[in-house]
Amino acid sequence: FHLSGVVTQPVSHTPAKQVYKVAITFDRGRITSCQCTCCETATWCEHITAVCLYRVINKNSIVLRAPVSESLTKLDRDQLQKFAQYLISGLPPQILPTAQRLLDQLLSSKESEINILAGAPDPTAGASLSEEANWVLDKVALCENIKKILARFCGPTPLFYLNCDASNTLTAPPPISMQWSNYIRSFQGHEPEALWNLLFIVRHMSAQRDKNSEYLLEYITKECLLCYQMMYYWVTSSSSFQVCTDKQNHNGNLYGQLHSKRDLARHSSAHLMDEIVKLWELIVMSPHLSAQEKANIMLKLQTWNDQVKDAARKGQGQTNSNSFNVKMYKDFSGFKTAQIAGTKDWQQFYSIIGLSQEKVMKDDICRKEKEKENEMQTYGN
Repeated sequence: FHLSGVVTQPVSHTPAKQVYKVAITFDRGRITSCQCTCCETATWCEHITAVCLYRVINKNSIVLRAPVSESLTKLDRDQLQKFAQYLISGLPPQILPTAQRLLDQLLSSKESEINILAGAPDPTAGASLSEEANWVLDKVALCENIKKILARFCGPTPLFYLNCDASNTLTAPPPISMQWSNYIRSFQGHEPEALWNLLFIVRHMSAQRDKNSEYLLEYITKECLLCYQMMYYWVTSSSSFQVCTDKQNHNGNLYGQLHSKRDLARHSSAHLMDEIVKLWELIVMSPHLSAQEKANIMLKLQTWNDQVKDAARKGQGQTNSNSFNVKMYKDFSGFKTAQIAGTKDWQQFYSIIGLSQEKVMKDDICRKEKEKENEMQTYGN
């Protein structure tokens, strides 16, 4: 379905207002495409958001119209000719070549595609039931924002040490207390917060069976794999080889602060990556995946599991910790749990409970058809 709107925005220090035209396409509760005349490089802009919010808040005052194809059937020949001519005159000059090309094809004696096929596309009528309704994603802007988040999280931060009294080194908390405190803070703080918010969105989209949850999680995973220091923290935190047991790293308040920050970053990185692996477990276990889709995901998981080791070795050079040790891989599972989850056979599960997978899929298709009918009654052009 199509939603259009005009947004007026005041111009600073002038009484004039800037006018922007917004066009949004949505299907089954998801925005599948959006455009705005503000010439923003990003897919989403403030004007598109304003139109969406206005539509939600003032849903009862919005004029609902039938699809264009249905309205055209009610026009006679003269009305159709007027509609076409007024439409062409109201469009920008750049559209005229397209209009002339369509006329040439319709008037041509040759068997062109437009003359052979019955009917014509109607973007205002909504997508067919077989098509996937996915949220529109701005991949470039999304990946760039994730890079900035990881750079702020894993990048070097200044350490201010104001009191240099040597007596304060005697009052430093025990190493095990500092380690336990950082471990708890990594679970309670959910750092970096912006990235955790994206993971919460992925979980919600997975619950709604939105295919974009897989794409969004893939972008997050790839950007995290490129953050070598985070991969090193993930490996060391998940292994039996704990560098933090070295007492020399805890001697003195200054060294304690340095190591405390490093400990917190390591545990937070491991907590974040473990959550990413859990989300991949949910996605790969979906019974709605085809065999080819599941095979593609399993191949990605295996590739990423190999990349983690190389990234961790590179990330070791960005820290001042002890040299990299093979023992770190002893208890490190990486993406293996998601790979194991992908081997689950749903057909065997359905046979145990006395159902066939075909019946479950058929019931799901019926549910989608009912959702489509309800939405057609609720939304319009």
